[in-house]
Amino acid sequence: FDQWGVVSTGGVLQPDSWTLAGASGVFTRSTTTRRGRYSLSAQRVGTTLTIEVVVPVLYSAASQDSLRSRTVTGVAVVRSAQASSCRVRVTSEDGSGVVLSTTNSGYHAGGGTWSELSAEHTVHASAEQVRLSGRVEVDETSLWDELALSEGVLGDSLRRDVATTEW
Repeated sequence: FDQWGVVSTGGVLQPDSWTLAGASGVFTRSTTTRRGRYSLSAQRVGTTLTIEVVVPVLYSAASQDSLRSRTVTGVAVVRSAQASSCRVRVTSEDGSGVVLSTTNSGYHAGGGTWSELSAEHTVHASAEQVRLSGRVEVDETSLWDELALSEGVLGDSLRRDVATTEW
C-alpha cells in the first residue's frame, strides 16, 4: 500500500489498484507500518469492509498460461486489536463476478500485533477471474501493510526475512 495516487469519486485518496468498499467504513493512509512507507487503515462501523483486487485467470490466449485448476495463495500482513475481525478471502469467479469457489484464511488473533494471514485456494476449472479480498468483519480499526496474491503454495521455504527483504 505504498502507492496512493488515486482519488475516489468522493474526493478521497486511496491506494492504487485497489477497490475499497463498506458502507460507513473509513479508509485512510497511515504511516504506521511493519515496513514500507504507508499502510491502509480500515475502520469498520456496522458493515463488513473489503479491500479487493481482481486478477484475470488467463495471462494470454495460450491455455498453458492459465491459473485454472492451479493453486494460488492470498497473503496479508495485518495489525488488529480485535480477535476474529480480519481475514483474507480468495474466490474464483466467472466473467460476471459470480462466485464459483471460495477459500478463507483463519482470523487474526488480535492483541494489536502484526500477523500474517494466508489462504491457499485452488482456482476453479471454469474461472475467468480470481478476487483477492482483505476483510474487516467486526467493528474496529485495523492496519493492512501487505495484501498480495501469489501463484503456488507460499511455504516457509519461499518466504524471506520480513525485517529486511520484500518477498
